[in-house]
Amino acid sequence: SGSLVNVKAIMAATLPPIKSPSGSKQGYTVPAPKGPPSGKLKPLMKIGKTDREILFKQEVLRQQQPDLSKKQTSSYRNTYKHNLCLDMLQDGYHKSFSELFALIKQQEEERLAQGEESLMWTQTMLKDRHQELDKLKFHLTKAEEAMRKDDHSEVYHNRFELARYFQSTGDRMVIRSLL
Repeated sequence: SGSLVNVKAIMAATLPPIKSPSGSKQGYTVPAPKGPPSGKLKPLMKIGKTDREILFKQEVLRQQQPDLSKKQTSSYRNTYKHNLCLDMLQDGYHKSFSELFALIKQQEEERLAQGEESLMWTQTMLKDRHQELDKLKFHLTKAEEAMRKDDHSEVYHNRFELARYFQSTGDRMVIRSLL
């Protein structure tokens, strides 16, 4: 057992450095730490007085701006049509949303079917006409609400108002889909 202890002691001993073919000794050296010896960090870039003033003004402006909620942020990022559809869905008017979405999709499909040379390509699409979208949302949601209450005369009245409005604008495609 005494020889076993000697073998372990020899195996744990530090080995001499290995000589390279050129005759010099190779050893492991610890690289010197980077940075100033004082331990303080140097600035990455010196900022001039005008740049500091600009950064200060930007920070003041950022602090003056209100924090936006997720809904407010999405209202700035999304299109008007997208926000309108989200409002309809969040308020529970799924049938009105489906009808409006189908109407917009139908107009896009008709436009593509007629080709780029048709007059439809010069007309503004329904999805880009905010006043008409608001009118559709108002009357479709009122009609859906009346349908839930089984008030068929109110459903008819709202559909009739939509038809009259789009007849005055000359948009036959919307009138056909409403009837």
